[in-house]
Amino acid sequence: MLIPDFKGSLEALKIVVDAWPDILNHNVETVSRLFKVVQPQDRYAWAEATLKNAKCLNPQIVTKSGIMVGLGEHIDE
Repeated sequence: MLIPDFKGSLEALKIVVDAWPDILNHNVETVSRLFKVVQPQDRYAWAEATLKNAKCLNPQIVTKSGIMVGLGEHIDE
């Protein structure tokens, strides 16, 4: 299940986690420096915390994420 970051809402995330999807996916999209360019309506901290919080709510849930490359990131990022 591909989910948004729920604007940081732990309550919304808990509803999804409690449904036990086969795989919980949230795409971070890009590195923190470029995040506001790619996702101006969101915050990097929300994206970063989504899967971490999902694992805190249920350590056994399978999670994955995706990131785009080629948006101007540097090798060290």
